[in-house]
Amino acid sequence: MDYQLKNIIFDMGNVIVDFNPEKIVEAFGVNDPADKDLLLKAIFYTKEWHLADRGEMSFEEICEIAKTRLPQRLYPLAEKITADWYQILPPIKGMADLIRKLKAEGFHIYLLSNAALNQPVYWKDTPGNECFEGTVISAFERCVKPDEKIYRILLDRYGLIAEECLFIDDSLANIEAANKLGFKTYHFHDDADKLEEYINQLKEG
Repeated sequence: MDYQLKNIIFDMGNVIVDFNPEKIVEAFGVNDPADKDLLLKAIFYTKEWHLADRGEMSFEEICEIAKTRLPQRLYPLAEKITADWYQILPPIKGMADLIRKLKAEGFHIYLLSNAALNQPVYWKDTPGNECFEGTVISAFERCVKPDEKIYRILLDRYGLIAEECLFIDDSLANIEAANKLGFKTYHFHDDADKLEEYINQLKEG
């Protein structure tokens, strides 16, 4: 059966917005390479960060655990970063315009993202968010990509057929999981123009 493309499913981090822990830490005035490395390893590159994506840990808890890995002089920075990191999520160039264009063409637009419980706080200010008909955020589901369950939550909640969906993500593991369920997929690499070219190819045939 030849399915028509009707729905476009976007990941958020590094697809719609730039989630770059190194740039985030630098934005808080951390220029010393050793301090930057300490903060990255204590906050972002941890199992606790992934637990936040599962809705199982708050950023206040992440901060307290991070302090056990840091010298006391870095405690104030750890507090600021864990409280306000989401303010350093610049939009990926061209993506908001592409999302709005796809919406105007009649596609149904959805979000499927591994993100913590504070996602709605910054999502409301994310360019292009007004085009989305629905969102599935891992922390609220207590389930993260690439677990098959979270894709099925998206399909069931919004009455979608996987073969009628294009799923866009920067993670190959997430792409492969979607492929197994029948989604059309696109592995995104920071280039909205190439993504648009691919969608145009799908539309043609």
